Amino acid sequence: MSAEIVKPKIAKPKIAKPKKVKQPKIKYCDDCKEAVDSLKHGLCDKCVNLDKNKFICKSTIKKEYKLNDEDIDDLVFKEVKNPHYRCAGSMKLYNLLDIKNRFAELNTCDLKEIKNKQEELEEQQINKKELLKRNKEVKDRERLELFDELLEQNGLSKQDHSLSEFCILRCKSKISMTRLINKIKEIKKRIHDFKERMRQDNILNIEQNHNLFSVFYHGEYTENEFRVVLIREENLKRELAKYNLKIRCDSRLCNEYLEEGFGDPEKIALTMKQMEWFFENSNYKTIMNNLMSDRDNRMYRDVDSLSNEAKIKALDNYLKNNNMEDLPEYMIKFLDRPSKNNKKNKKNK
Repeated sequence: MSAEIVKPKIAKPKIAKPKKVKQPKIKYCDDCKEAVDSLKHGLCDKCVNLDKNKFICKSTIKKEYKLNDEDIDDLVFKEVKNPHYRCAGSMKLYNLLDIKNRFAELNTCDLKEIKNKQEELEEQQINKKELLKRNKEVKDRERLELFDELLEQNGLSKQDHSLSEFCILRCKSKISMTRLINKIKEIKKRIHDFKERMRQDNILNIEQNHNLFSVFYHGEYTENEFRVVLIREENLKRELAKYNLKIRCDSRLCNEYLEEGFGDPEKIALTMKQMEWFFENSNYKTIMNNLMSDRDNRMYRDVDSLSNEAKIKALDNYLKNNNMEDLPEYMIKFLDRPSKNNKKNKKNK
């Protein structure tokens, strides 16, 4: 058999193809029809800044050019979706050049004098507002003087009521003022009768802590409810005076006792004195802040349990550096009180 002859493969020479050069597209301005490199909304940099190619909304027209809806009803506009609020209706855009022409037509001025005319209109508006404000102040002063005259005619004075000027100025006529004065008379009589009833319960100097007129005028309490509040207040004052303390308006214990009758005045006074000691003589505040900063404590534990834990830790830290004899008597009562664990054990037994 004859052997097959294998011919060697000859590599073909690679011929470099010429690269296609992309020719830049020529852009033309829609207004001036000139060829430019870049466009903005189909306009060149020169044409974009022209008034005939600018559009403004109705709110800016009213604010800057002081034109009403009737002044621009016959002008051409285009409706566009509101870019700020999706749910809002379509926005009307007007040509700036048309607006300037209408402004010049109504105010009888040239296009070059529009800025000066705008400044004049703004000054007139400011002066008008100041004049209205002054007239309102004069009218209010006259009405307040009329109210004082009516008070004197009815044998009353400013000390018989604690109404603010705003409340008096709500009376627009003389008839409404006389009705208000009659109401002041009724409240004055009720306060007099209420004070006499409180004297029988040995509760004096009520007006030092309470504005009786506002209580009866606004109807915060009924007379019986307010009487109960005053009796509670006297009881709480008596217990707090033993520890040289006063009623605190920011105290939850005081407010709950005065308004709803929760708690015992003796125990409230004792806990307030103990809290005063914790804040002044221990690191209770920092411990409480650390406990409250923990997210789990804030979500799953109440403030009272966190406060008790902080008190125990603060007292332990104090006793490490001091003796038990240094504690005052009211703090020893805090140590002797039954804990929650002891209460649970008693219940189980």
